[in-house]
Amino acid sequence: MSSQRTLIDRLSLSMWILITVSPVATVVGQELPAEPQLVIEGPADQTVIVVVRYFDGARVAKTVVSRVDLRAEPRPQPLEFGHAGIRLLVAVPTKEAVTVRLLDGQTQRASTSSNQLGWLELTDGSVLPSDDFEMPRALLDESERTWVKRFLAALAIAQTHPLVSDLSAANIEWQTLDAYCEALTRELGNPSIDEQLDGWLTWEGNLGARVLAGQVSFERGTCRFELMRIGGKLVDINAQPSALDEDWFRGPSSEAKYIAQSRQLAENLFAGRVPEARALFSSRYHQEITMDVLASLRDQLHEQFGQELSGIELGRTELGDYDPESESRTLSVIHALTLKGSDKRCISRVNFEFPCGPNTVSRGHLASITFRESWQSAHPTLAEMIHNLLRSLSSEEVLAGDTRVWDAVLHPSVLAEIPAGQLTEFSKNLHSLVGGLDLEPDWDQWTSKQVRGNIQAEGPATLGGQISQLQVDFSEGKLVGLTVMGDRYAASTLDLVSDSGGAAEVGRKFWTRLLAGELPAAHALLAPVFQEQLPLEEFRSLVAESDLKDMPKVRRVRIERVRLADRPQRALPAMLATYYLAEFEAGGFQPLRCEFRKSEKGPELLNFSTDFESRMPSGDWTRANALVNAFRSGQPEEVIALIAEKDQSEIDAVLLGYFMRHLHEVLGPPNQPASSSVIYQYTTGARVERIRTIVDGPQTSIPLSAVFQYGSLKSFEFTSAKLAYFVDQIDDMSSIETAGLRFLESWLTGDDVAGTAPLVVRSLRTDPVGNRLVELRSGLGKRLGDYQSGRLVTHQVSDTDNAIVLTFEAHFAQGDAPIGLTFEVDAFSALISSIELLED
Repeated sequence: MSSQRTLIDRLSLSMWILITVSPVATVVGQELPAEPQLVIEGPADQTVIVVVRYFDGARVAKTVVSRVDLRAEPRPQPLEFGHAGIRLLVAVPTKEAVTVRLLDGQTQRASTSSNQLGWLELTDGSVLPSDDFEMPRALLDESERTWVKRFLAALAIAQTHPLVSDLSAANIEWQTLDAYCEALTRELGNPSIDEQLDGWLTWEGNLGARVLAGQVSFERGTCRFELMRIGGKLVDINAQPSALDEDWFRGPSSEAKYIAQSRQLAENLFAGRVPEARALFSSRYHQEITMDVLASLRDQLHEQFGQELSGIELGRTELGDYDPESESRTLSVIHALTLKGSDKRCISRVNFEFPCGPNTVSRGHLASITFRESWQSAHPTLAEMIHNLLRSLSSEEVLAGDTRVWDAVLHPSVLAEIPAGQLTEFSKNLHSLVGGLDLEPDWDQWTSKQVRGNIQAEGPATLGGQISQLQVDFSEGKLVGLTVMGDRYAASTLDLVSDSGGAAEVGRKFWTRLLAGELPAAHALLAPVFQEQLPLEEFRSLVAESDLKDMPKVRRVRIERVRLADRPQRALPAMLATYYLAEFEAGGFQPLRCEFRKSEKGPELLNFSTDFESRMPSGDWTRANALVNAFRSGQPEEVIALIAEKDQSEIDAVLLGYFMRHLHEVLGPPNQPASSSVIYQYTTGARVERIRTIVDGPQTSIPLSAVFQYGSLKSFEFTSAKLAYFVDQIDDMSSIETAGLRFLESWLTGDDVAGTAPLVVRSLRTDPVGNRLVELRSGLGKRLGDYQSGRLVTHQVSDTDNAIVLTFEAHFAQGDAPIGLTFEVDAFSALISSIELLED
């Protein structure tokens, strides 16, 4: 009989209380062992229940009960010494052979085995022939078997609602369990429902729960389940699949419950029902969300908006990105609230946290609620200004050069910075690429921040049939800048300014001198008012306490951009922001920024920073065109040339070639895109370009997104389901075979287990996985000796996933061991996602 077992398994020991014992087989030792140990051998990943009864004379000294997960390489379990006798009982829930051995150190004292359901018993020393201790029930009864089969049938179609408890204390809910079932069947295929449920066992859990546990085979793997029931309904589940992405959660199967709870929470707070509002929050947040906190929030709402709602409508739901640190995702439910006797419109946002790590299925926890006034409600005049401006930009008058629309809304100091004709050119470009405003923006989705008289708001608007993201900046009730970012186009009026006074060059000199340590010369370039507020000695102290002193030697400072500043904290409505990159002699870059105001004597430097965040459109499509041209070439070397030289060695040119060939089959010869959306994004110490465009071909059009960092390609994605699968076209396995042999060498020689990390997917780069690999390597070494070499035996291409399973024969000094490695394949690399020992 052939079996497979994953290397990433775990030992689980749990203490609980027993009530019965009934021995089935007995083997008695003659002398008390000095180093008593228990060894249980049987099918890997099978769980058994172990009862250890210690006797001292005519009394029972102690009873210890545990559950043990059997391993491929059995590990002796130490027992207590010094007792007069020991009785060992092991519940066997499988018809596969299980052997129980009692050792004294390395010497076997007794053993017994069975391939029948029931209990095995070993006794040693002086034990009572019988006592009133009764064996616990360890095997499923008929009703439990029927229920497990119902669960597996429901799992296959992700319809678990009838089986899940509605108790508030339950740790799961059907909406998330259905989502987990969908993820399991997506990754592993359909479950195989074993009529006998061989290997399943049961025990008493916490708070009166009954646990039903066992392993289930799927089409492409296995999964071990522990199903906890109360009153015949599921209240919790522990699942350990053989292969599942850590980011498996795509949202609950139904959002209706969370939408209803969000609405009820907002209604309770406005109605002043604080206890009822707090009861809706998950208990895990009650320590922070106290009655006083909610009462204070209620008072603030009443003061700002009023006490009585006249209407509440669902805006939208948003599922956040997976957070690997907390192993969770956030579902946000947004409602729009209107109030009686008030023109204000209030937006509520309720967040539900969903724990969803690789082996975690949980309920959604109501974690927080925030309220804000709708941007249109808070600033109706500004919202109307933007609405009218967007409608007017496609008018014949504006496109013909009439700037009165712009003149009426732009701040006078901003108009003074924009050369003649630039606003008309901007309007024409926007109209040609995205057309005019189709619908009034959904102001409920807009957010804003305000610092003194400066306001920055952003949100979506439908332009030319596509949703674009807009950012609008105001000061003193006038427009400072309009920024439009879409799939094919990104531009901003903030970039229309000229640098006639040479502010960028002043800033470059400032940074060059500052980074060279020429502090008096750098200080002299600050605005006079700045010099007064920050004398030279204080300037020296500021630099000494900053991270500037730790920067490596700078080769040069190059000018990147000049535009109007959109930082809400800026000192004036119209300030020039200049951006730079410091290039270090040892390699690497540092983004820099300055802000200037105009004066009769020229630009005055009022602000400088190395620690800032900013996002701005770029009209330069050079890198977007270079990327599309590289894919048009059909040559992997053209794409690899766009990657930083230090990263090129990590790219598998063979796999990239197969992907590019598949791309041409799906798309046809790609055309150069007519336009692209290119966004420069600065974060602390980094600058990236985010590119979005549509690549057209004779057969179809496919969105392309890519990230460049300091001019080098970091990642790309063609958004098309047709491109997700191309492994069936790979006929050259040499690079993947080499990676597999490298993994076996690093793992099995014992020289560099940590060196396997770059060869495996990120979810396997953990200490527990590394420790398990070391443990299994040790077991193989004890059984077969030193690892000698490996040989590829077979490969199997997945029918559904972009994955390949390679079977290797690992040669050891005293025998061979077949090992299966599953590789997840993408355009750049093939990484190991599963490791299996294969034994007959």
